[in-house]
Amino acid sequence: MTLLTRQQQAIAAIILSDVPVPMSELSKRLYADRTEDGGPENAHITIRTQLCYMRRALAPHGIKILCLRSGWAEGGYMIDPDHADAMRSLLAAVSASALRMARAKRYVSETASA
Repeated sequence: MTLLTRQQQAIAAIILSDVPVPMSELSKRLYADRTEDGGPENAHITIRTQLCYMRRALAPHGIKILCLRSGWAEGGYMIDPDHADAMRSLLAAVSASALRMARAKRYVSETASA
């Protein structure tokens, strides 16, 4: 089992930013391939749920996700800047692990068909 799902990895990559990323921007970037409707109607609920799971998964690694708001303006999410390097390292490790797994699956499939 991986620490973060693919969708959570995508969210982490987006909020690994120098400035808070508003929910509207998160939704737009996560569902960019769905240009007609901009993603599911309840995308914000899905994203908030994933952020909750991510907080739980990342807490043991000392990585915090911040939700910042300014008055009435739409708030945004970001990885705590003090933990950005740890998040980058974690995402790199997850990517390397996924690449190794894909190569292993391809090898098994090629040797099974030979």
